[in-house]
Amino acid sequence: MSKNTRNSATNDEIDQSHITSYLSGFVLSILLTLVSYGLVVGKIIQGWNLVFALSALAIAQCMVQLVFFLHLGQGQKFGAKIGSFLFMLLVAAIVIVGSVWIMRDLNVRMIHSDEQQKTYMEDQQGI
Repeated sequence: MSKNTRNSATNDEIDQSHITSYLSGFVLSILLTLVSYGLVVGKIIQGWNLVFALSALAIAQCMVQLVFFLHLGQGQKFGAKIGSFLFMLLVAAIVIVGSVWIMRDLNVRMIHSDEQQKTYMEDQQGI
């Protein structure tokens, strides 16, 4: 009977630590979101400084999600989790960089001078 009591107490401690972790992560996530929103709406920072600030806050938000909700860095299979995470980052980087590269290439190919555009519009009879 004492063994079950110990297991029950250990489970309660684990549940309490998970609840504390989730609540801490939730509060930090809300705080980071509100700071990002405040920077944009309040126009506190503008231009590239805003881009860098929002990027830093996004990275911090990502770290909060990984540590507090996905529990990366905890558990027995730490190396496997890190390997999977790094592979996910590689795939995401390939998708993002490839998408930006394709959009930029299409933008460069679609830009016409004013004279070319005027000629095209005249050929199409204003359509």
